[in-house]
Amino acid sequence: MKSSKKSDFDIKDIIAMIIAAFQLLLPPLFILFTIIIVLYFILKYFLKM
Repeated sequence: MKSSKKSDFDIKDIIAMIIAAFQLLLPPLFILFTIIIVLYFILKYFLKM
């Protein structure tokens, strides 16, 4: 048995986990981000008038 068990948990595994998390979190975050930008521009437009 290898004693270097931590080397099995590689950078690739971490990147894969991050990508999986992004795939789960991205749609709601993207919708939220779009809503915030739209609201920001609407408020900016109304404050200029």
